[in-house]
Amino acid sequence: MHSPVALSQAESTTAPRRYVMRKLPHVTALFWILKILAVTLGETVGDLLGITLKTGYVVAAVILAAFLLIVAVLQVRASRGAQGWAYYLARSRLFAIRATDSQRCLSAVSAAWKRSARMGDGTENDMVNSLHRSVAAVAAALVAGLLLNGCGSAPAGPRAPVAKTTASEVNSAGDIPDAQVYVPFSVQGVFTVSVPEGWARSTDGNATVFTDKTNTVRLEAGTRPSTPTVDSVKRDIRPGITPEAPGYSVKVVQRQAGPAVLATYQATSAPNPVTGKTVTDEVQRYTFWHAGHTAVVTLAGPVGADNVDPWNTITNSLQWK
Repeated sequence: MHSPVALSQAESTTAPRRYVMRKLPHVTALFWILKILAVTLGETVGDLLGITLKTGYVVAAVILAAFLLIVAVLQVRASRGAQGWAYYLARSRLFAIRATDSQRCLSAVSAAWKRSARMGDGTENDMVNSLHRSVAAVAAALVAGLLLNGCGSAPAGPRAPVAKTTASEVNSAGDIPDAQVYVPFSVQGVFTVSVPEGWARSTDGNATVFTDKTNTVRLEAGTRPSTPTVDSVKRDIRPGITPEAPGYSVKVVQRQAGPAVLATYQATSAPNPVTGKTVTDEVQRYTFWHAGHTAVVTLAGPVGADNVDPWNTITNSLQWK
């Protein structure tokens, strides 16, 4: 029988080949499947540590480097390649933290690892030397990984959060957006009221009109010796609007500036200056009174539009001078 130490010529010739085959994974379909899984999982683990847990690139690299070192030592000491895949997965997780910068180093370290396993003449001393070279290759991988992750172009620390893109608010035709901004507007020095910012302003006789698409805000100041009533407001409504009109009603409501007579009805809008088309508007006409002065705020928008909050914002903002 041969001595456990002394190898025959044939055995010493084939030993390095068997040693390499035990240590390196075979490039098969399973190899590529696990390679893809390793890179994917590496990205996920790197993001989990660096971003979700907010450890930063350097700390994440140190954690994964420690895991890689443990697995690499087990792989070097193993008699078979069972831990080879664990080493490869650990290595992929480390380098996936900065995949772009570390890809070149990954290839170089892989080549160094393979060369270290193939070098030598197959003797027992050479096996030991091969193990030392393998450990050196792993150490080089760790140092390179830490340098790439800690001194790369990206600053250390968590990645800048990605701005989430949210869908813009979708409003039905005639709906005033909830994010609409309002600005104060003075009407003939009699009262002020908040009007939607950015709406087109025009004049119609003594009235100031703000328009945006199909919505309109009409402001008028006047004089009256006594408080307006439901009956007086009915007489003041534009010609053609009768109690038989759709949505017709006249009542007294409370606003922050005091009581107001609210006349509600439906009317045909002015023709669109581009298309010439008209729509049916729902009109709310508020008549305020204070010390002989009147403030008439007329709000109009398409029937079915949900403008309850915007209209309340405007009418509750009225203040007397």
